[in-house]
This record gives sequence, structure tokens and C-alpha cells, in this order.
Amino acid sequence: MRDFFRTCSGISIPRPAILLFASITMIIEHAQRSNTVNQFKGFHCVCIAENGFSMINQYAGHLYGVSHEVIREFCESVNRRNEMGSLYPLAPVSALPSHFVREWPSINDSESQSAKLQAFSKEINAFLMANHQTLHADRIAVDLRVSPEPIPAELLRAVESAVNTSPYASNIQKLGLVI
Repeated sequence: MRDFFRTCSGISIPRPAILLFASITMIIEHAQRSNTVNQFKGFHCVCIAENGFSMINQYAGHLYGVSHEVIREFCESVNRRNEMGSLYPLAPVSALPSHFVREWPSINDSESQSAKLQAFSKEINAFLMANHQTLHADRIAVDLRVSPEPIPAELLRAVESAVNTSPYASNIQKLGLVI
């Protein structure tokens, strides 16, 4: 397991050895794919590190004015390191490596799906810890779209499960999941 959650802005957050669980009350909303970008202004947006005509460009570039060059370098860094990163404090946007969605194993390969899902869940939990300790966002939007294809349902369930069970999600009041 990695020792630190590293962000694009250089913040390193140590992972604790002991987790204490807390009761969480929050609103989880499933947002439709149309008109999602503007409705999530003021949220910390979690998306896939994929440059170009992508959701990270919409959130970081359109909503928060981050340059295409910074977004490109950030996406390359996240994918090269193979771990989640954040543009915070430049913009309230974090990204997961693109392989989580682009290289989703076939339904016939349950062992690979299980391993990928476990790695994805670890990254979501690392984000929740970073949010709790550094970002302090009380509204989170998770938008894993990279194409018109549906987002694997397992990933959406993993996000909901992590947020509902993490001791680091106690400050989150609202979670928006784009379906």
C-alpha cells in the first residue's frame, strides 16, 4: 500500500494505521448526464484523468478556468503515477487514472474485475481521507464518464459503499453521482 496520497499541488497526506468509523448522514443524488457540469459548481469534482474532450476539461477548464496545458500535464501525471491526484488548491477537481474506466475487464473475467474494483476502492478511500484532512469539501460530485457508454455499475456502487462506510466521509453532506 502506498504511504501517501499525493496531489498535483505537492500536498502529501500520510495514511493512518488505525481507522475509526463514524456514523454518516448525507444526501446521495444520482444525476443524469445532461447539464451536469454547471449543476456541480461549488462541488469538489472527481473525474477520470483523460485530457481532450473530457469531463476533467469541463470541470477544471470550463468551471474553474484551468488552462488546457495544466490539465494535460495533470492527467499525464495521474496516469503515469497510477494514483489519484488533485488540482486543489488551483481548482476543486480530482482525478482517477483512466484505466479504471477505459480498461474495465469483461464480465467473463471476474478475477480481473475484482482486482480492478479493489484498486479503485482504495483510490476512492484515499481521496476521502485527503478530503477529510485537507480539501474539506462537503459536497462531492463523481463523474466517471469518458464516452457515451454507461459507467460500469460496479464502480458507482463502490463509490457509494466507500462514502457510506469511510470514517473520512463524516464531513460530506452531499454526494452527486453522474449515472
